[in-house]
Amino acid sequence: MLGYISKIMHIKEQMEQDAASITGGHTGTIRVGTFSSVSIKWLPQILKQFQQNYPSIQVELLEGGYEEVEHWINVGLVDLGFISVTPKNVHEVLILKKDRFVLLLPQGHALCRDGSITMEKIAAEPFIMPKKGCDAYIRKLFKERKLKPSIRFEIGDDHAIVALVQAGLGVSVLPEMTLPNSMDKVLSVYIGDEIYRTIGIAATSFTTLSPAAKKFLEVTEAWIIEERSFIR
Repeated sequence: MLGYISKIMHIKEQMEQDAASITGGHTGTIRVGTFSSVSIKWLPQILKQFQQNYPSIQVELLEGGYEEVEHWINVGLVDLGFISVTPKNVHEVLILKKDRFVLLLPQGHALCRDGSITMEKIAAEPFIMPKKGCDAYIRKLFKERKLKPSIRFEIGDDHAIVALVQAGLGVSVLPEMTLPNSMDKVLSVYIGDEIYRTIGIAATSFTTLSPAAKKFLEVTEAWIIEERSFIR
């Protein structure tokens, strides 16, 4: 029954927001699904901007893995969700960023001086496999090339992965957005194949979003565009 109850509450919330927008007000509550790297690198600034623009709209965050966020969108538990875009996604998606995968190496490793890093060379090294969503993507990269990595550890925490690489216990592959702001004695190197994960924000339908959710979508898109121009 939970799915039906969630939809009823969502419709009630949307009706109240529509009524408020008629009188020129912006109120209500929106629920946003997210995963850790978006929560750390994007959401603090997006939420700051959103609260400045719409102080009467409350935002509730639910953090989980890629599949969890997609499930929350499907059952109506969240209005919007940040996802890793794949051909299997069935939602309406706004593409936000191509987040490049990088190879993490301990300082002084032989591959630091290699001008062309390939998945074949990575597969020959002791490998630390990330978990919580990235592992499926990375395993697929190896499988597509008919490679079998030498997995020594499987770790879910990005900071723990960096610590293991720092100790010289193996190499790893992570998206750039997941990396800590500073990594002592650990180098990140681009992989020659230019491998990306694509991050987007999704909903069952953008046209049926509540007024408050539409405002959040607009602020998110505007912030991403501004961030891109700043980086360039």
